[in-house]
Amino acid sequence: MRSPVGDIVVGLVLSVAVGLVWRNWKGGEMDRISRYYEWQEAQRTKKKMHNDDK
Repeated sequence: MRSPVGDIVVGLVLSVAVGLVWRNWKGGEMDRISRYYEWQEAQRTKKKMHNDDK
């Protein structure tokens, strides 16, 4: 019978790799969403200032 240690090591390595990829992707998505909301708020402020000038 084969020892399961090799399979356990492979499973751990794959789990860590997937976790790192997920964390990196999630961080990028959160940054993108934050930039969008900052841009949207700037557009609202710009529009409000433009409407106040009239």
